[in-house]
Amino acid sequence: MGAIGRPATTAIDEDLDRIEEEWTGTLLDNLANPTVKKSTEALTAKQKKKAQSLLEKKALPADVSPGTRPSCGQSFTTRSPPMSSSKIVR
Repeated sequence: MGAIGRPATTAIDEDLDRIEEEWTGTLLDNLANPTVKKSTEALTAKQKKKAQSLLEKKALPADVSPGTRPSCGQSFTTRSPPMSSSKIVR
């Protein structure tokens, strides 16, 4: 049990949900920035499609496994630490 009487897995799941919401909000805010909008012109067609999808859906893609991350993650960041090889499953 966690510190406030709930299972640790519930607390972790809630923390992950909160982190995902905050990260999505940060990405959306950054993509709305005029300087960033101008920089998206340098993206590949595939990267632009992913950015547009994020803007339209206001949600990250369901599959954020390492195989999908480089084209998506590098679209929005200049430097990212490597992810583990395990898939993130929700």
